Amino acid sequence: TKLLAENTQWVTHSHLVDQYVGDVLSTALAIQNSARAYVASGDDSLLDEFHEGKVKLPGIIGSLETLTVDNQAQQRRIFELRRSVTGWLAFETERVRSGAQVGAQARTKGVAQGAQWMDEVQGRLKAISDAEAMLLQKRNLRMRKAYWWSIYTGFAAGGLSLLVLILFVRNLVQGQRTRLEATAEAFAQ
Repeated sequence: TKLLAENTQWVTHSHLVDQYVGDVLSTALAIQNSARAYVASGDDSLLDEFHEGKVKLPGIIGSLETLTVDNQAQQRRIFELRRSVTGWLAFETERVRSGAQVGAQARTKGVAQGAQWMDEVQGRLKAISDAEAMLLQKRNLRMRKAYWWSIYTGFAAGGLSLLVLILFVRNLVQGQRTRLEATAEAFAQ
């Protein structure tokens, strides 16, 4: 039962890692969309998600890093993710700083470069997510095994307890019968 509880915690852990990966992706996409909208329109009000995301993203990645501190391979992937995100954020920040003042050709080139950076970030996130999915598969298997072992040992313990109870009652009845026979024989003598 303890093993079942531990494995359940690890399964929950994998789901949490996957949730943080999703949070990184959604925040990155919000930053990218906000930057694109601003560059296309020059409307400063469109930069709210950009600024919020830039503040929020390092914290989410830090939480992801903390969650996977027990896994060196994931730590390396997160290190690479952090490098990619840092480069991508520097690019997006420069793009926003240049704003709508750049020409249409430069904007198109910026969109393409931004997409390349985002593809790299998404590739890093996919690697983390895929590795966690493999871990989740193993953890689910261990959890199911622990569950069935728990069931089997519960039935075995219940069966053994029932057998001991039956033997106890049988011995009790047999002892009572022997005493009654002994009493009857003593009375007859």
